[in-house]
Amino acid sequence: MLIYLLMPGINGFDMLERIQSDDEVLNRPKRVIVMSALTDRDTMGTLPNLGVDSVLPKPFSLKELRLALGLGEPGGYGLNAQSTPASMSA
Repeated sequence: MLIYLLMPGINGFDMLERIQSDDEVLNRPKRVIVMSALTDRDTMGTLPNLGVDSVLPKPFSLKELRLALGLGEPGGYGLNAQSTPASMSA
């Protein structure tokens, strides 16, 4: 799950707290990545307690996003650089 900390309506901190505390959330995200320009010490210290796995400080590159998502280097076809659509393999 990708979350911005500063969003209109509900901020990312509130969303993270809801995900952590809501017993009705059956499909909790396996990975939580926060994207934010807030990189101060207090913010960084709070995020692990809210279930955040990693932080992408803004601005970030597509390469940094792909690496944070565990997708490897850019290039290739689709989400996984080693995969090709079935119609192309034969």
